[in-house]
This record gives sequence, structure tokens and C-alpha cells, in this order.
Amino acid sequence: MFYFAFGANLDPGILSRRVLAASELSPFPATLDNYRLSFNVGASLLAETPSYASVVPVDEASSGSGSSSTSMVHGVVYELTLPQWSLLCVSEGVPLVYTPKVVQVNAYCAEKGKLNAYTLSSSRKGAS
Repeated sequence: MFYFAFGANLDPGILSRRVLAASELSPFPATLDNYRLSFNVGASLLAETPSYASVVPVDEASSGSGSSSTSMVHGVVYELTLPQWSLLCVSEGVPLVYTPKVVQVNAYCAEKGKLNAYTLSSSRKGAS
């Protein structure tokens, strides 16, 4: 399965601590169109101040903020096994902190083109 990573998971070293054998993965760069990064995930369930990133569709972003439909998030795509994906979800706090979401990403490399990948989005309702 493909996983679109952003934020700290761009670093293979960090991902290796969360997912077994991540050092053997070959990530490739990609973009997620019509989304933006939002720092809307608190450091803990009780935290009021956001500190971790999530991806938010531009149309769900605060209206009137000047965001345009050409917004995109740059990240990398990893191909994970189901056990690796499960470990990542546990380490990221799914479903309390993040919710998996299927998105279409565009690889920088034309041979890979567009593909569907899972990413993680804030579980908080109305988080932008």
C-alpha cells in the first residue's frame, strides 16, 4: 500500500523508528494537490495549542484566508506492507489523533504518474 508522508515522516530515520525495516524503503517525492499543511494536532489529547501537522483540503481551510485551489503539499510516498502500515497507525495515534484518508497524489517522476495513497489527517472535527 502507498503512504503519502509529510512533516516528520519525510525523514526515513524517523519513519524507521515507527515502522520496521523502513530503511529498506525507497520513497519517491510527490505532491498532494488542493491541500495545505495545517498545524492542528495537539501534543496531547488535552493540549489546546496545536503542534503537529495534518493535511487539510483547501475547501475545508478557513474561508477567506486567501488560499487558492492551486495549493499543494509536497511530501514523499512510501510503499508499505500491511504490518508496517499497522505499526505506523499505532505510532501516530490512529484513530484518536489521526484518521487514515485515501488521496490522489502526483509523483514528481512522470513514470509513476498519479496514484492513490493513504495519508493521515487530524481526527478532530472541524480542525483546520
